[in-house]
Amino acid sequence: MKRNLKPLEDLQNRIMRNPGPYQRGQKMPPNLIMNIRAKHGQTTTALEYTNFMYENKIRTFRALDRMLEFRLDGSLNQCKQIFEYIIPNHSVYTNEFDGVIVFDISKLGQHSNEYQTEYFSEMIESMVKVL
Repeated sequence: MKRNLKPLEDLQNRIMRNPGPYQRGQKMPPNLIMNIRAKHGQTTTALEYTNFMYENKIRTFRALDRMLEFRLDGSLNQCKQIFEYIIPNHSVYTNEFDGVIVFDISKLGQHSNEYQTEYFSEMIESMVKVL
């Protein structure tokens, strides 16, 4: 099945019309949410986007990894483990992970009325940094 990459392509085209502010760190690429079903290129799409930003110097990747990917099982315990893992293990020069993080939250959706969904949302909001 073909991936619908139009939102990603549109974003890349917008960035490349004026890449200077991104390359100088004056502007950060926006957060991107894409609905890609399992086994339809989620990891490939994330790697392509990460490579686009690296090769065009859109982001300064100072972490040990450029991209982290997680598949949530829907449990609160795993949500907490993921967020406790990201910062201390992947931040080198700052207290934030400076890279691309991919979450497959399809199983989390089965727990939308439970605390782990709220916890996940709060943690994502606390991690998002927009210049």
